[in-house]
Amino acid sequence: MNFWHSLAGEVAVELLTADPAGVLEAIAVQNIPLYQVQPTGELTVTFRIRRRDYRKLKALTRRRGEKLTLNRRLGIYWRIKGLKNRPVLLLGLAFALAACLWIPTRVFFFRVEGNRRVPTGQILSAAEDCGMTFGASRRLIRSEKVKNRLLSALPDLKWAGINTQGCVAVIRVAEKPETVPMEPERTGLCHIVAARDGILTSLTVTSGTALCTPGQAVVEGQVLISGLTDCGIAIKAQAAQGEATALTARSIRAFTPEIRLRRGAPQKKIRRWSLILGKKRIKLWFGSGIWDTECGRMYREYPLCLPGGFCLPVTLAAEELTVSDLWEERISPEEAQSQLHSFAKDTLLAEMLGGTLQKSTETLSRERGAYLLTGLYSCREVISHTQWEQIGDMHG
Repeated sequence: MNFWHSLAGEVAVELLTADPAGVLEAIAVQNIPLYQVQPTGELTVTFRIRRRDYRKLKALTRRRGEKLTLNRRLGIYWRIKGLKNRPVLLLGLAFALAACLWIPTRVFFFRVEGNRRVPTGQILSAAEDCGMTFGASRRLIRSEKVKNRLLSALPDLKWAGINTQGCVAVIRVAEKPETVPMEPERTGLCHIVAARDGILTSLTVTSGTALCTPGQAVVEGQVLISGLTDCGIAIKAQAAQGEATALTARSIRAFTPEIRLRRGAPQKKIRRWSLILGKKRIKLWFGSGIWDTECGRMYREYPLCLPGGFCLPVTLAAEELTVSDLWEERISPEEAQSQLHSFAKDTLLAEMLGGTLQKSTETLSRERGAYLLTGLYSCREVISHTQWEQIGDMHG
Protein backbone atom coordinates (compact mmCIF):
# COMPACT_ATOMS: atom_id res chain seq x y z
CA MET A 1 0.00 0.00 0.00
CA ASN A 2 1.51 3.27 -1.13
CA PHE A 3 1.15 6.64 0.56
CA TRP A 4 -1.79 7.86 -1.53
CA HIS A 5 -3.76 4.69 -0.99
CA SER A 6 -3.03 4.98 2.76
CA LEU A 7 -4.15 8.60 2.76
CA ALA A 8 -7.44 7.70 0.96
CA GLY A 9 -7.98 4.61 3.10
CA GLU A 10 -8.37 0.90 2.30
CA VAL A 11 -10.35 -1.99 3.71
CA ALA A 12 -9.50 -5.69 3.91
CA VAL A 13 -12.54 -7.88 3.13
CA GLU A 14 -13.42 -11.56 2.88
CA LEU A 15 -15.83 -12.74 0.14
CA LEU A 16 -17.87 -15.95 0.58
CA THR A 17 -19.13 -17.15 -2.82
CA ALA A 18 -19.98 -20.35 -4.71
CA ASP A 19 -18.52 -18.94 -7.94
CA PRO A 20 -15.18 -17.22 -7.18
CA ALA A 21 -14.26 -16.84 -10.85
CA GLY A 22 -17.63 -15.35 -11.74
CA VAL A 23 -17.67 -12.81 -8.93
CA LEU A 24 -14.13 -11.66 -9.74
CA GLU A 25 -15.18 -11.17 -13.37
CA ALA A 26 -18.24 -9.15 -12.24
CA ILE A 27 -16.03 -7.00 -10.01
CA ALA A 28 -13.70 -6.32 -12.94
CA VAL A 29 -16.69 -5.25 -15.10
CA GLN A 30 -17.59 -2.66 -12.38
CA ASN A 31 -13.98 -1.24 -12.59
CA ILE A 32 -13.24 -1.98 -8.91
CA PRO A 33 -9.48 -2.60 -8.48
CA LEU A 34 -8.50 -5.41 -6.14
CA TYR A 35 -5.20 -5.72 -4.23
CA GLN A 36 -3.51 -8.74 -2.63
CA VAL A 37 -6.13 -11.25 -3.78
CA GLN A 38 -5.67 -14.56 -1.98
CA PRO A 39 -7.98 -17.63 -1.90
CA THR A 40 -8.29 -18.86 1.67
CA GLY A 41 -10.62 -21.79 0.93
CA GLU A 42 -12.74 -23.40 -1.76
CA LEU A 43 -15.47 -20.78 -1.35
CA THR A 44 -13.65 -17.77 0.26
CA VAL A 45 -11.37 -15.12 -1.14
CA THR A 46 -9.66 -12.27 0.73
CA PHE A 47 -8.44 -9.05 -0.87
CA ARG A 48 -8.13 -5.30 -0.33
CA ILE A 49 -10.13 -2.55 -1.99
CA ARG A 50 -10.27 1.22 -1.80
CA ARG A 51 -12.50 2.73 0.87
CA ARG A 52 -14.71 4.47 -1.68
CA ASP A 53 -15.34 1.19 -3.56
CA TYR A 54 -16.61 -0.68 -0.53
CA ARG A 55 -20.28 0.34 -0.87
CA LYS A 56 -20.34 -0.44 -4.60
CA LEU A 57 -18.87 -3.89 -3.93
CA LYS A 58 -21.27 -4.45 -1.05
CA ALA A 59 -24.26 -3.70 -3.32
CA LEU A 60 -22.87 -5.98 -6.07
CA THR A 61 -22.42 -8.96 -3.75
CA ARG A 62 -25.85 -8.45 -2.23
CA ARG A 63 -27.48 -8.67 -5.67
CA ARG A 64 -25.54 -11.83 -6.45
CA GLY A 65 -26.44 -13.43 -3.09
CA GLU A 66 -22.89 -13.54 -1.82
CA LYS A 67 -21.54 -12.57 1.60
CA LEU A 68 -18.94 -9.77 1.97
CA THR A 69 -17.27 -9.45 5.41
CA LEU A 70 -15.17 -6.42 6.50
CA ASN A 71 -12.04 -7.63 8.30
CA ARG A 72 -9.87 -4.53 8.83
CA ARG A 73 -9.63 -0.84 8.05
CA LEU A 74 -6.18 0.23 6.82
CA GLY A 75 -4.45 3.54 6.14
CA ILE A 76 -4.00 7.03 7.49
CA TYR A 77 -7.60 8.03 6.76
CA TRP A 78 -9.05 5.61 9.28
CA ARG A 79 -6.52 6.66 11.98
CA ILE A 80 -7.42 10.32 11.59
CA LYS A 81 -11.13 9.52 11.60
CA GLY A 82 -10.69 7.49 14.77
CA LEU A 83 -9.52 10.61 16.61
CA LYS A 84 -13.12 11.83 16.79
CA ASN A 85 -13.76 9.12 19.36
CA ARG A 86 -10.76 10.28 21.45
CA PRO A 87 -11.50 13.93 22.42
CA VAL A 88 -8.80 14.09 25.10
CA LEU A 89 -6.09 13.07 22.64
CA LEU A 90 -7.47 15.46 20.03
CA LEU A 91 -7.43 18.30 22.58
CA GLY A 92 -3.85 17.47 23.54
CA LEU A 93 -2.73 17.50 19.91
CA ALA A 94 -4.46 20.84 19.37
CA PHE A 95 -2.77 22.25 22.46
CA ALA A 96 0.63 20.94 21.36
CA LEU A 97 0.17 22.51 17.93
CA ALA A 98 -0.84 25.83 19.45
CA ALA A 99 2.14 25.69 21.83
CA CYS A 100 4.51 24.98 18.93
CA LEU A 101 3.22 28.10 17.19
CA TRP A 102 3.06 30.35 20.28
CA ILE A 103 6.11 29.39 22.37
CA PRO A 104 8.75 30.43 19.78
CA THR A 105 7.32 33.97 19.84
CA ARG A 106 7.76 34.33 23.63
CA VAL A 107 10.61 34.71 26.12
CA PHE A 108 10.47 32.84 29.41
CA PHE A 109 13.99 33.21 30.84
CA PHE A 110 16.47 36.07 31.15
CA ARG A 111 20.25 36.12 31.52
CA VAL A 112 22.49 39.13 32.21
CA GLU A 113 26.02 39.46 30.82
CA GLY A 114 28.67 42.15 31.02
CA ASN A 115 27.88 43.57 34.47
CA ARG A 116 30.46 43.83 37.23
CA ARG A 117 29.41 46.58 39.61
CA VAL A 118 25.66 46.71 39.00
CA PRO A 119 24.03 43.65 40.66
CA THR A 120 22.29 41.16 38.38
CA GLY A 121 19.16 41.26 40.54
CA GLN A 122 18.92 45.03 40.14
CA ILE A 123 19.14 44.74 36.36
CA LEU A 124 16.50 41.98 36.25
CA SER A 125 14.19 44.00 38.52
CA ALA A 126 14.51 47.07 36.27
CA ALA A 127 13.96 44.88 33.20
CA GLU A 128 10.76 43.50 34.73
CA ASP A 129 9.51 47.04 35.32
CA CYS A 130 10.23 47.78 31.64
CA GLY A 131 7.95 44.94 30.48
CA MET A 132 10.44 42.07 30.22
CA THR A 133 8.41 39.57 32.21
CA PHE A 134 7.83 35.83 31.98
CA GLY A 135 6.14 35.11 28.64
CA ALA A 136 6.84 38.54 27.11
CA SER A 137 6.82 38.93 23.33
CA ARG A 138 10.22 38.60 21.64
CA ARG A 139 9.39 41.46 19.30
CA LEU A 140 8.48 43.73 22.23
CA ILE A 141 11.59 43.21 24.33
CA ARG A 142 13.91 43.76 21.36
CA SER A 143 12.44 47.18 20.60
CA GLU A 144 14.48 50.34 21.09
CA LYS A 145 11.80 51.69 23.41
CA VAL A 146 12.44 48.95 25.98
CA LYS A 147 16.23 49.43 25.75
CA ASN A 148 15.91 53.17 26.35
CA ARG A 149 13.62 52.61 29.34
CA LEU A 150 16.17 50.17 30.80
CA LEU A 151 19.00 52.70 30.43
CA SER A 152 16.84 55.40 32.04
CA ALA A 153 16.10 53.14 35.01
CA LEU A 154 19.80 52.27 35.54
CA PRO A 155 22.00 55.40 35.35
CA ASP A 156 25.18 53.32 35.86
CA LEU A 157 24.73 51.70 32.42
CA LYS A 158 25.92 53.37 29.25
CA TRP A 159 24.67 50.72 26.80
CA ALA A 160 22.25 47.80 26.81
CA GLY A 161 21.42 45.25 24.15
CA ILE A 162 18.87 42.44 24.18
CA ASN A 163 19.27 39.31 22.04
CA THR A 164 17.08 36.23 22.08
CA GLN A 165 18.27 32.64 21.92
CA GLY A 166 15.21 30.42 21.70
CA CYS A 167 13.11 31.21 24.76
CA VAL A 168 16.03 32.92 26.55
CA ALA A 169 16.66 36.67 26.40
CA VAL A 170 20.27 37.69 26.94
CA ILE A 171 20.63 41.21 28.33
CA ARG A 172 24.15 42.45 27.51
CA VAL A 173 25.13 45.65 29.26
CA ALA A 174 28.12 47.98 29.40
CA GLU A 175 28.74 49.96 32.58
CA LYS A 176 29.94 53.51 32.81
CA PRO A 177 33.57 53.92 33.93
CA GLU A 178 33.87 53.89 37.67
CA THR A 179 34.70 57.35 38.96
CA VAL A 180 36.26 57.75 42.37
CA PRO A 181 34.94 60.90 44.02
CA MET A 182 37.87 63.02 45.02
CA GLU A 183 37.66 65.48 47.84
CA PRO A 184 38.36 68.97 46.64
CA GLU A 185 41.76 70.12 47.72
CA ARG A 186 41.35 72.85 50.25
CA THR A 187 43.77 75.69 50.34
CA GLY A 188 43.99 78.47 52.83
CA LEU A 189 44.62 78.86 56.52
CA CYS A 190 43.93 76.18 59.09
CA HIS A 191 45.06 75.32 62.61
CA ILE A 192 45.41 72.08 64.56
CA VAL A 193 43.27 72.34 67.69
CA ALA A 194 42.59 70.04 70.63
CA ALA A 195 39.48 67.86 70.29
CA ARG A 196 39.39 67.11 74.06
CA ASP A 197 40.85 68.27 77.35
CA GLY A 198 44.05 66.50 78.30
CA ILE A 199 47.78 66.58 79.00
CA LEU A 200 49.98 66.50 75.91
CA THR A 201 52.36 63.56 75.71
CA SER A 202 53.67 64.17 72.19
CA LEU A 203 53.34 66.83 69.50
CA THR A 204 54.54 66.29 65.94
CA VAL A 205 54.59 69.35 63.64
CA THR A 206 54.81 68.87 59.87
CA SER A 207 53.73 72.35 58.84
CA GLY A 208 53.02 75.44 60.93
CA THR A 209 54.12 76.73 64.35
CA ALA A 210 53.76 74.74 67.59
CA LEU A 211 52.08 76.73 70.37
CA CYS A 212 52.22 74.00 73.04
CA THR A 213 54.80 71.55 74.39
CA PRO A 214 54.51 67.99 75.74
CA GLY A 215 53.52 67.93 79.40
CA GLN A 216 51.27 70.97 79.03
CA ALA A 217 47.58 70.79 79.91
CA VAL A 218 45.26 71.82 77.07
CA VAL A 219 41.53 72.37 76.82
CA GLU A 220 39.08 71.54 74.06
CA GLY A 221 39.35 74.00 71.16
CA GLN A 222 42.83 75.29 72.12
CA VAL A 223 45.18 75.85 69.16
CA LEU A 224 48.06 73.38 69.29
CA ILE A 225 49.69 74.08 65.92
CA SER A 226 49.06 77.43 64.29
CA GLY A 227 49.01 77.96 60.54
CA LEU A 228 50.53 81.45 61.00
CA THR A 229 54.34 81.59 60.95
CA ASP A 230 56.28 84.76 61.83
CA CYS A 231 58.99 85.21 59.18
CA GLY A 232 60.32 88.47 60.57
CA ILE A 233 59.12 91.03 58.06
CA ALA A 234 55.98 89.13 57.17
CA ILE A 235 53.58 86.54 58.56
CA LYS A 236 53.14 83.39 56.45
CA ALA A 237 49.63 81.88 56.41
CA GLN A 238 49.42 78.17 55.54
CA ALA A 239 47.63 74.97 56.37
CA ALA A 240 48.98 73.54 59.61
CA GLN A 241 49.73 69.83 59.68
CA GLY A 242 50.71 67.59 62.57
CA GLU A 243 49.52 65.19 65.25
CA ALA A 244 49.04 65.55 68.97
CA THR A 245 48.68 62.76 71.55
CA ALA A 246 47.46 63.38 75.08
CA LEU A 247 46.36 61.70 78.27
CA THR A 248 42.61 62.17 78.61
CA ALA A 249 39.85 61.15 81.01
CA ARG A 250 36.57 59.61 79.88
CA SER A 251 33.51 58.38 81.75
CA ILE A 252 30.62 56.12 80.81
CA ARG A 253 27.37 54.84 82.32
CA ALA A 254 26.02 51.53 80.97
CA PHE A 255 22.92 49.54 81.92
CA THR A 256 21.85 45.92 81.50
CA PRO A 257 18.65 44.24 82.80
CA GLU A 258 18.92 42.02 85.83
CA ILE A 259 16.58 39.39 84.36
CA ARG A 260 16.70 37.94 80.83
CA LEU A 261 14.55 35.46 78.92
CA ARG A 262 15.79 31.99 78.04
CA ARG A 263 14.28 29.70 75.39
CA GLY A 264 13.63 26.11 76.37
CA ALA A 265 13.50 22.88 74.39
CA PRO A 266 11.19 22.86 71.32
CA GLN A 267 7.67 21.73 72.12
CA LYS A 268 6.23 21.46 68.58
CA LYS A 269 6.79 22.65 65.03
CA ILE A 270 4.25 24.32 62.75
CA ARG A 271 4.83 24.63 59.00
CA ARG A 272 3.05 27.21 56.85
CA TRP A 273 3.18 27.06 53.04
CA SER A 274 2.82 29.93 50.57
CA LEU A 275 2.86 30.03 46.77
CA ILE A 276 4.72 32.93 45.14
CA LEU A 277 3.73 33.68 41.54
CA GLY A 278 6.03 36.42 40.29
CA LYS A 279 5.63 39.17 42.91
CA LYS A 280 2.29 37.93 44.24
CA ARG A 281 2.14 35.71 47.33
CA ILE A 282 -0.77 33.34 47.90
CA LYS A 283 -1.09 32.03 51.45
CA LEU A 284 -2.07 28.40 51.72
CA TRP A 285 -3.00 28.76 55.39
CA PHE A 286 -5.32 30.86 57.56
CA GLY A 287 -4.24 33.47 60.06
CA SER A 288 -2.72 36.94 60.40
CA GLY A 289 0.93 35.83 60.24
CA ILE A 290 1.76 37.50 63.60
CA TRP A 291 3.40 34.98 65.91
CA ASP A 292 4.16 35.07 69.64
CA THR A 293 7.63 35.55 71.05
CA GLU A 294 7.66 31.87 72.01
CA CYS A 295 7.95 30.93 68.32
CA GLY A 296 11.24 30.69 66.48
CA ARG A 297 10.81 31.29 62.75
CA MET A 298 12.73 29.67 59.87
CA TYR A 299 11.93 30.75 56.31
CA ARG A 300 12.89 28.84 53.16
CA GLU A 301 12.01 29.20 49.49
CA TYR A 302 11.95 26.38 46.95
CA PRO A 303 11.95 27.79 43.38
CA LEU A 304 10.70 25.66 40.51
CA CYS A 305 13.71 25.13 38.22
CA LEU A 306 14.06 23.30 34.93
CA PRO A 307 16.90 20.82 34.25
CA GLY A 308 18.83 23.47 32.30
CA GLY A 309 19.13 25.67 35.39
CA PHE A 310 16.42 28.19 34.46
CA CYS A 311 14.00 29.01 37.28
CA LEU A 312 10.34 29.63 36.59
CA PRO A 313 8.59 32.53 38.42
CA VAL A 314 6.92 30.00 40.68
CA THR A 315 8.26 29.53 44.20
CA LEU A 316 7.01 27.48 47.12
CA ALA A 317 7.79 29.22 50.43
CA ALA A 318 7.80 27.44 53.77
CA GLU A 319 7.72 29.05 57.22
CA GLU A 320 8.64 26.68 60.02
CA LEU A 321 7.65 27.83 63.48
CA THR A 322 9.26 26.19 66.48
CA VAL A 323 7.19 26.68 69.62
CA SER A 324 9.13 26.54 72.87
CA ASP A 325 8.74 27.74 76.44
CA LEU A 326 10.39 30.91 77.73
CA TRP A 327 11.51 31.41 81.30
CA GLU A 328 13.20 34.19 83.19
CA GLU A 329 16.84 33.85 84.27
CA ARG A 330 18.64 36.15 86.67
CA ILE A 331 22.03 37.48 85.56
CA SER A 332 24.78 37.17 88.13
CA PRO A 333 26.77 40.30 89.09
CA GLU A 334 29.96 38.74 87.73
CA GLU A 335 28.40 38.13 84.31
CA ALA A 336 26.88 41.61 84.24
CA GLN A 337 30.27 43.12 85.16
CA SER A 338 31.95 41.25 82.31
CA GLN A 339 29.32 42.22 79.73
CA LEU A 340 29.25 45.90 80.70
CA HIS A 341 33.04 46.10 80.80
CA SER A 342 33.33 44.73 77.25
CA PHE A 343 30.60 47.10 76.06
CA ALA A 344 32.26 50.13 77.68
CA LYS A 345 35.67 49.26 76.25
CA ASP A 346 34.35 48.82 72.70
CA THR A 347 32.32 52.03 72.93
CA LEU A 348 35.24 54.17 74.13
CA LEU A 349 37.65 52.82 71.53
CA ALA A 350 35.09 53.51 68.79
CA GLU A 351 34.77 57.14 69.91
CA MET A 352 38.53 57.80 69.77
CA LEU A 353 40.37 59.00 66.69
CA GLY A 354 43.06 56.56 67.76
CA GLY A 355 44.42 55.45 71.09
CA THR A 356 44.26 52.98 73.97
CA LEU A 357 42.81 52.65 77.46
CA GLN A 358 45.40 53.04 80.25
CA LYS A 359 43.62 52.67 83.59
CA SER A 360 40.01 52.23 84.63
CA THR A 361 37.90 52.50 87.75
CA GLU A 362 34.51 50.78 87.49
CA THR A 363 31.66 50.56 89.98
CA LEU A 364 28.72 48.15 89.60
CA SER A 365 25.41 48.82 91.34
CA ARG A 366 21.76 47.78 91.15
CA GLU A 367 19.01 50.21 90.28
CA ARG A 368 15.35 49.41 89.51
CA GLY A 369 15.89 45.85 88.33
CA ALA A 370 19.03 46.60 86.32
CA TYR A 371 22.80 46.66 86.77
CA LEU A 372 24.48 50.07 86.41
CA LEU A 373 28.16 50.34 85.54
CA THR A 374 29.82 53.68 86.26
CA GLY A 375 33.35 53.87 84.91
CA LEU A 376 36.20 56.40 84.81
CA TYR A 377 38.96 55.69 82.30
CA SER A 378 42.39 57.15 81.68
CA CYS A 379 43.19 57.10 77.96
CA ARG A 380 46.08 57.90 75.67
CA GLU A 381 44.58 59.12 72.41
CA VAL A 382 45.02 61.41 69.43
CA ILE A 383 43.30 64.73 70.10
CA SER A 384 44.47 66.75 67.08
CA HIS A 385 41.69 68.20 64.94
CA THR A 386 41.89 70.41 61.86
CA GLN A 387 40.07 73.73 62.03
CA TRP A 388 39.81 75.74 58.81
CA GLU A 389 39.58 79.52 58.98
CA GLN A 390 37.07 81.33 56.81
CA ILE A 391 37.95 84.41 54.76
CA GLY A 392 37.41 87.52 56.86
CA ASP A 393 38.03 85.88 60.23
CA MET A 394 39.98 88.03 62.66
CA HIS A 395 43.03 86.67 64.50
CA GLY A 396 44.69 88.31 67.43
